[in-house]
Amino acid sequence: MPTYQSGKNVTVAYKPETTFGIAAAGGAGAKRFRLNGGGLALARATIAPNEIRSDLKTSMGRYGSRSVSGSFAGDLSVGTFDDLIEAALRGTWIATQVITAATFTTLTPGANTFTAAAGSFLSSGFRVGQVIRRTGGGIAGNNARNLRVTGVTATVLTVAETLTAGAGDGTGSIDIMKRLSQPSSVVRRSFTFDEYSGDIDQSELYVGNRVGSLKISGGPDSMATIEIGLVGVDGSVLTQAASPYFTNPVASGSIGLTMADASLRFGGVDQVTVTAFDLSIDNKLGTQAVIGSNASPDVFDNAVEVSGSISVIRSDLTNVTRFLSETELELQVLLGEPEAEPRDFISLFLPRIKVGMPGRSLGADNAMIESLPFMVGNKDIATGYEDTMVQVSTSAV
Repeated sequence: MPTYQSGKNVTVAYKPETTFGIAAAGGAGAKRFRLNGGGLALARATIAPNEIRSDLKTSMGRYGSRSVSGSFAGDLSVGTFDDLIEAALRGTWIATQVITAATFTTLTPGANTFTAAAGSFLSSGFRVGQVIRRTGGGIAGNNARNLRVTGVTATVLTVAETLTAGAGDGTGSIDIMKRLSQPSSVVRRSFTFDEYSGDIDQSELYVGNRVGSLKISGGPDSMATIEIGLVGVDGSVLTQAASPYFTNPVASGSIGLTMADASLRFGGVDQVTVTAFDLSIDNKLGTQAVIGSNASPDVFDNAVEVSGSISVIRSDLTNVTRFLSETELELQVLLGEPEAEPRDFISLFLPRIKVGMPGRSLGADNAMIESLPFMVGNKDIATGYEDTMVQVSTSAV
């Protein structure tokens, strides 16, 4: 009796490539994708024959250039997808920066501010949308908390959270957590993916995969999910003896994040009536067919498109007015693990969005829900901001 492959007994593993399109070495360093579903597929262009036949039949065609496309979805968790998020933003993570309070002589906390006696928050690298932590300061209530930066000048740092006001001190540090934004010069990364079917003990190996898209979404009583879209150049089937290609991929130990533990700040206010959120980043990647090879020489970058939507319970017509007047807004989503502060987290910050016309359903049961599509533009050079469309911060190392 033949062995049949089940839908569940599958493992997806991946590893960065040293050389584009050349399978990454099958030894250490591979990661297991925290999988909800999806998959990659190898496509080949169809080449139709041009022959004219008197019997009005068609000769057999051929297959031409190859390409790989598809996506993998998973539950979002801290640190699990950092390498793929980095590739999606085409940038490089900046590790947590520990900046001693003595850099500013003293830091004096107010209701929502830290005021420096000397030095400069701007030149030290603080920017709106970052998540910071005060460590070892003289006022215990301000220490070991995730604080979202909402304003930066040379001497005043403003945060969304309420602080305990008090005297200034120069002890401890004020730390800018690990962060990522879109650079002025893109950093290009590619990955080898191994889809291993455990029942039949065979792998499909895909090479030259660049991250073409990223989607993060969630709603009430749901996990926060991530979907990674890929575009690659070639694929192959491995024998049982060679499968799986990545034999010991490392699995994530982070807890899945839920929207119930999230904070969403929109229009300068923490929202308590949000019913849905999604963010999409599309790098518009593409391959190019060439003569003399079935594989594209590369996966080519194009201009990114960032968009998304949030849904809220309608309480007034402010969002209609924002649409009509093209009001520019900021949006930040902070997803945290269910633990005491300082919680492990992932933060998404969009410094420049415009909402579209709110959609709504008249006559529906319960609350009237507004669906707010939004477009995202680059935050061109502005004091106190990163030059980016999307900024991600995390507590992951």
